[in-house]
Amino acid sequence: MRSKLTILCFVLALPTQVAIADTFNDCKTDVFRPEARVRACTAIIASADFGPNEKAEAYVSRGNARTDAGAIRLALTDFTESIRIKNDNVWAFAGRGRTKLVAGNRIGAIEDYNKALQLSPSSAELHVERGHVYLVSGKLDEAISDFTEALRLDPENANAFNERGVAYFRKGDLVRAQEDFTRAIAELPFPDFYANRGQLFEAQGNPTEAVAEYRTALLGDPSLVQARQALDRLGAIEEISKQTDQRVREGEALAEKNCSKCHAIGLRGFSPNKDAPEFRNLNRRHPFYWLRAPVTRAIFATHQQMPHFDLSAGEVDTVIAYMNSLSSRR
Repeated sequence: MRSKLTILCFVLALPTQVAIADTFNDCKTDVFRPEARVRACTAIIASADFGPNEKAEAYVSRGNARTDAGAIRLALTDFTESIRIKNDNVWAFAGRGRTKLVAGNRIGAIEDYNKALQLSPSSAELHVERGHVYLVSGKLDEAISDFTEALRLDPENANAFNERGVAYFRKGDLVRAQEDFTRAIAELPFPDFYANRGQLFEAQGNPTEAVAEYRTALLGDPSLVQARQALDRLGAIEEISKQTDQRVREGEALAEKNCSKCHAIGLRGFSPNKDAPEFRNLNRRHPFYWLRAPVTRAIFATHQQMPHFDLSAGEVDTVIAYMNSLSSRR
């Protein structure tokens, strides 16, 4: 009887263990639905099944989710509580810095990134993020220094090349700016990078090259208002608008055929599979260059029921152009 009871207890414990693992996974990885992530992280914080380190991580994840959802004050409280529990939590300082920047507190953001980098000086990502704060604060030399250090640590960091290009552009060093934009595009063909290089060509008095860059940018991301305005300013908007509209329609058709059984692909409604993120939410969580690789590998959803289908590189880009178009049609 005792052995049977032991087996029964073990069997009954399994669902609880699975539920705990699922909750922790949802808290850390469900980036598509901030409200679901907040619920999962809150359950961890309130549970006796998790220790201080896990709860510190949960506060960071909940803080990031709340920042995504626009709940800035609550997010800042979460990051601060994570730091109280674990005062060497690099990503709590980084998350709080990122959220302070969203709130307009640039000085506070720099202070938090300084602390994060004291704890993790070899993080290229942190140097890029602090460099971005310097960039939007107009501290161009400090920004360039951070982006250069990020590239020393990670020589293929497309974001660092692009943002350093923006800094050089604002300093009036168009040669170095062009070199950096070109390197960024070579690493990742992100529409914003093309738009930045288009702006540079326009500043150099090369309208033909500028139009080509803006067109490429707009075809990749139809929501890029600045590229559309630039093409209108250069008298080249009519043709590209037709091409963009056609690409969006083609992308919608591909999404309907390949994705709609699991995902809500339009502007309204919920996904048939509750674990599959709605397409309208993907754009603000995952810029073009983060979406492309997961889509081609068919792993961009958080569930395991993704069907196999084959899309060419051009078709993948067309689907992503449709995804990006949703943000401009809300």
